[in-house]
Amino acid sequence: MKGQWFLISAVIATTIFLVISGLFKSYFVTDASLVARSSEDFYFHNIEQQINNSVYQPDCTMMERGLREFRSFVQKEMEKIGYVAFVNYSYQCDPGSRTVTPGVLVASERMILCNNVDINSVLPPGSTDIFCG
Repeated sequence: MKGQWFLISAVIATTIFLVISGLFKSYFVTDASLVARSSEDFYFHNIEQQINNSVYQPDCTMMERGLREFRSFVQKEMEKIGYVAFVNYSYQCDPGSRTVTPGVLVASERMILCNNVDINSVLPPGSTDIFCG
């Protein structure tokens, strides 16, 4: 008789712990998709890197044409996926060395990332108090 009560109490205890675990399960679940939904920083750094890669074009006219095409492509494609993208650049095309200084702004309803951009020329004046250095 003692063995039967032991089995019954073990089943009851296990059921109680299972119910408690089920009740508190939602408190301990982490939403890993939240990170994947905000990919502004990935796009921002990727655009800057691709602009810097344009330095490796064979000559200055091809570099300038590639930069113009890339800027147009980025702005159209980012608009399609719901981001505001603004790309500008300045470059030095000396015979010995070439440098490109990218200006990139990527904005969504969650955040604004920018570098080397006058934000008031892109977004409506007074809409934000951000300085892009």
